[in-house]
Amino acid sequence: MWLPPFPERARADWLARFGLSRVWGDRLQDAQHVLQGVYQKFGLESARADPFCDGYCFWTLVDVVVPLDVGVSGQGWLTPFWEPKSKGLTPNDFAAFNSPDCLVADLPLTNRVFASGDAFRTTIGLARYGNAHLCCQERLWDGIKRDRLVWMGDAHPETMAILNVFGSASVLPETFDYAVAVTDPSRQWMNNVASYTLWWLRNLAAWHRFTGDADYLARHHRYLSETVARIVSCITPSNTFETADRTILDCDL
Repeated sequence: MWLPPFPERARADWLARFGLSRVWGDRLQDAQHVLQGVYQKFGLESARADPFCDGYCFWTLVDVVVPLDVGVSGQGWLTPFWEPKSKGLTPNDFAAFNSPDCLVADLPLTNRVFASGDAFRTTIGLARYGNAHLCCQERLWDGIKRDRLVWMGDAHPETMAILNVFGSASVLPETFDYAVAVTDPSRQWMNNVASYTLWWLRNLAAWHRFTGDADYLARHHRYLSETVARIVSCITPSNTFETADRTILDCDL
């Protein structure tokens, strides 16, 4: 049995000292729950709008009943019994603005409170923490907050995430095909970076391992053969990879 932090009679007596009835006390508490929901939403949207914020943790899900000099601390979203507070955010309300997609309004600092019927101009942006999914456009973009181009080296972690989460998404072979179409294997590296051609091979290997699509590899047999031949020509007798062209290594191959 979980006893209340203090009896109902003590609460009523405390309210009476300020000329308030139990009804008004409950109304004030309901108003606090509404305001708490507003600040919870504001905090989450501020985190999403911050380009330097990679994530956030919500503090705290349920009330931790901590006695104070007057009353108790109740900073959680739900009650200690994991139930919605009166006039507070329900689980469905919380999901509405804590989903993968969220509209963020850039409101003026001078006035962030508007009544129904007020007119104002603002910039609306879309925030999303499902970054890999958002990068799946007509081709696989490198990053939604970056240049939105196809970079074979940077695409490898996204490729692995998409294969594990979404399976054989068509955006992956379409992206690999695009890289082939704009690169001559006999004289060019993908993205003009030698190691990025190696990453293209890694991406194809991951695609085949997850999907078993041998036909896709067969369609690129000629390109693969020419690419491998060029790579082999850059390997020295001491087993180092040397080329006069630009090369970088983002992470271990």
